[in-house]
Amino acid sequence: MQNDFYDKVQSLRNTEHPFVIATVVRAEKPTSAKVGAKAIITEDGILSGWIGGSCAEPTVKREARKALLDGQPRFIRLCPSEKLGTAPQ
Repeated sequence: MQNDFYDKVQSLRNTEHPFVIATVVRAEKPTSAKVGAKAIITEDGILSGWIGGSCAEPTVKREARKALLDGQPRFIRLCPSEKLGTAPQ
């Protein structure tokens, strides 16, 4: 399966289709994502791979679109608002 991922990356490079690679660098329960998990997000918003479930995917896709527009990498933190210190009062 890992070869499929890198084959897709190479194919996108060969055809010069813009894409982003998202990588999970830290995970805490209850997430389903695992450290090292990767996904490819293409300019049309298609995500191939796994970076977590329905909570993570929309944010990752949104940030991938921004990265494609400005060419800058992103480091995003996804967690409940109480862990960010921004819990509703």
